[in-house]
Amino acid sequence: MSNAIKFTLSALVTAFFAWLLYVLALPAMVLNSPGFYFYIIFVFAIFAGCAAIAGYEDEIYFPAIVSLIIVGVLFVILVLGAIFGSTMFSAQSYQRRLEVSETTFEDEFSEVNWNTVPQIDKDSSKILGDRKMGTLTNEISQYNVANIYTQINVNGKPVRVSPLQYAGFWKYNSNKIDGIPGYIAVDQVSKEAEFIRLEEGMQYSPSSYFSKDLKRYLRTNFPSTLFGTFSFEIDDENNPFWVVPTYKYTTGIGGAKVPTGCITVDPVTGKLKQYDLDEIPEWIDHSIQSSLAVSMIDSWGKYKNGFWNTLFGQKDVKVSTEGYNYVTIGNDVYLYTGITSVAADESNIGFMLVNMRNATAKYFEMPSAEEYSAMDSAKGQVQHLNYTSTFPILIKVEGTPTYFLSLKDAAGLVKMYAFVSVENIQILSVTDSSMGVEYGLKEYKKALKNGGSIIQDKQDSTTIRVNELYTAIIDGNTYYYIVDTNNNLYVACISTGISSLPLVKVGDSLNVEFYESNGYYEITKVDS
Repeated sequence: MSNAIKFTLSALVTAFFAWLLYVLALPAMVLNSPGFYFYIIFVFAIFAGCAAIAGYEDEIYFPAIVSLIIVGVLFVILVLGAIFGSTMFSAQSYQRRLEVSETTFEDEFSEVNWNTVPQIDKDSSKILGDRKMGTLTNEISQYNVANIYTQINVNGKPVRVSPLQYAGFWKYNSNKIDGIPGYIAVDQVSKEAEFIRLEEGMQYSPSSYFSKDLKRYLRTNFPSTLFGTFSFEIDDENNPFWVVPTYKYTTGIGGAKVPTGCITVDPVTGKLKQYDLDEIPEWIDHSIQSSLAVSMIDSWGKYKNGFWNTLFGQKDVKVSTEGYNYVTIGNDVYLYTGITSVAADESNIGFMLVNMRNATAKYFEMPSAEEYSAMDSAKGQVQHLNYTSTFPILIKVEGTPTYFLSLKDAAGLVKMYAFVSVENIQILSVTDSSMGVEYGLKEYKKALKNGGSIIQDKQDSTTIRVNELYTAIIDGNTYYYIVDTNNNLYVACISTGISSLPLVKVGDSLNVEFYESNGYYEITKVDS
């Protein structure tokens, strides 16, 4: 076999594997992207192997040597590019990724409006979404709900949305003509989940295959664009869209990632539209990745005085706290997180707000307790119940910066609301979620006025005779409604640890401890 034929066969085998890798990995053809270099290195390594196997007269075929030299050179370029693009050599470029303006809490936050404050988090939304999915008898065997649940602002209200997805390849093959029938929307205020059925099914999604696979479809149309994590959003007319953040590297190879805009994909028609960062329409709420926003916040705080200062002097070095949440301000969704010093003293020195649509950032100084300290403080008030806490949301109550959070049981259901003063975590209130968030707010205002914590109202005790007895199951917990002989209504929940409740019957005399609520009495202890 001649050298020309051996060369041709080596090239054909290499071309096949190059095509296969591209189809599987879909790397962006960008010169300072690490993925591009790994792809090219792999291609030349395959060719070197093929050329070596095709050697003649016990000699290594010359193209194999050339290919290995190219592999070595590319690897050196990749390593050096990564080093010189790192924070060690480009700290100022990292620090300037985020343009931050100074502001104040008073200027940014209005008095709390419960129509704009999410009362459940992503995990609780997923539970509600899965429950709703269970009622869709025609869809449940063919689709799942994607674990996306993007928090967006729809007509001024916080909503989490997540599309259905194909439950595997064979389900896709059976339903690909009709597409995905709709999506789940969970109202973060009313805590109601709704299935929105589309007139035409969604064809393009991450759970589709072949040309309808979302990433493959995007890469086909944008071969040299770097994509972030896809989010699913709806516009103000409830039309679904995939929002795909785009970014670039500004230093070296794979260094100093900055957002550049986004691409929207109509999942029904496949229509694409690309936006620069400064021209993104208002209905889009997540054109940058949350992880990238946090990374830019940390770079802004750490590298003000260069890289070496972060290791030794640590003058004016700040970092974000371990966690973040979203707040709605006007028509925009902001990622918010506390800013703390590297001393790790469980306190914040301020807060950062990053607009998730256009990556503008605002910082305001405010000495305060760290979010996790507030979470622990709220859990400590009802520690016998072993509830877990959501990451708090920053709100304003009577001019006071306040953490609002929910306490959940082992099943992930919201059982209590907590309000904790940002500036003094000893001022807080923790109330049963069945009483409503407005009741919890009222109790917190009492705590602010009194300068201390309120778990519930001041308790009283009395003896009652059961005249009527009713039960109801709410969010998985059994509530007992007792009407005494004086026609007073008493309410008790078995989750509060009153083990004798199932034994109570009409005619019993009960010694109860309770606190007065809105038109009824909430029982905290029962002695028969």
